Amino acid sequence: MQNSPLKVLVSGDVPHRWNLASGDGLERMGESVPSEASFQAGGARLLGQLIEKTADLSKAQIQITYPADVAINEPERASFRGAYAVYAQFEDKEKGRIPPWRVKEQRGFGSGPHHPKEGSDVAQTQETATVDHHEEVIICENPTPLSLKYPKTAWRLLHFTRDDFWKEKEEWHFNKNMIVIVEIEYLRLMDGVQISRGLSWEKTTEDVVREMRHRQNYFHLSECAHFIVSIPRVGAICFSTGESSNITIRLYYNPHKTENHITHSRGSMLDYAPCFITGIALSMIHGKKSGRRCANINLDKGIFAGLAASCKLFSAGYHCTDSGINKRLSFPKDEGVALFSRWRSATMFYFHVGALVLA
Repeated sequence: MQNSPLKVLVSGDVPHRWNLASGDGLERMGESVPSEASFQAGGARLLGQLIEKTADLSKAQIQITYPADVAINEPERASFRGAYAVYAQFEDKEKGRIPPWRVKEQRGFGSGPHHPKEGSDVAQTQETATVDHHEEVIICENPTPLSLKYPKTAWRLLHFTRDDFWKEKEEWHFNKNMIVIVEIEYLRLMDGVQISRGLSWEKTTEDVVREMRHRQNYFHLSECAHFIVSIPRVGAICFSTGESSNITIRLYYNPHKTENHITHSRGSMLDYAPCFITGIALSMIHGKKSGRRCANINLDKGIFAGLAASCKLFSAGYHCTDSGINKRLSFPKDEGVALFSRWRSATMFYFHVGALVLA
């Protein structure tokens, strides 16, 4: 078992977003209402912050590096172009509770309220923290082939959200020290893929397994320790490769919820992925420190914790700093992290689906 701090690197895309509180003056955002617009750097930076906080709570000693915040002052930051998300308060089932702030609508890309017509159309940047080639666990948000080369012995957790990264697949160097995560919507957008939505857990699993069987070489299923198809907030389908050539498939799900059980009337959230990835990252960190192989980590605990944290995020909503009509919204790091403090499985269930035998 490793007693010294584990070196962890978080790198990759850092999408920028403007969070706006719905209220008086919102329609005038093209003029000037900076007090109601808060800037957020997400992706690898938000993920690094969550892992740093939750690792401390789960008593895992780590030395973590992740992209720094945008080093500019507020007036300059207002010219940054990002995705706009409009938040509103939604009534909650719990009586007497302050209605949580959730996403009411997304308004595409734009610059800050001071500069509505300035800026680039690119709403995310590739930020890579300094690599000293001694990292033991590397978490990559939309990685590139180059980011997988060094150090070769490191464990890697890779989150893909854009299909262009798969086009030059011969450049990738996948191995059994890697875990890959893709979201189910990513698969549905691929040419020729047919995956049902919200009919039943059995049907969704059947469709995903069928499509992955036909594309097992494309996704390097047999080369990774685990390949996880995430169904944000409610479930996941995991393809795991052990010592044999067979791939074990597991479905993680909440029997009381389906994929589309949340109605638009209750709002939505945008940061389920960092919560889910953090849970799996904790499993990797604890597994690495205890001397396990990547294929044998306690993945169940990580997936359950990640899904439970996603549910907590929806329930809590975004944190709102309120001073009269001036509202600033931000990811609820302290409240969201609290769910990981006990570091135990949530009230969800999973069952073994079967084995995929590679030809």
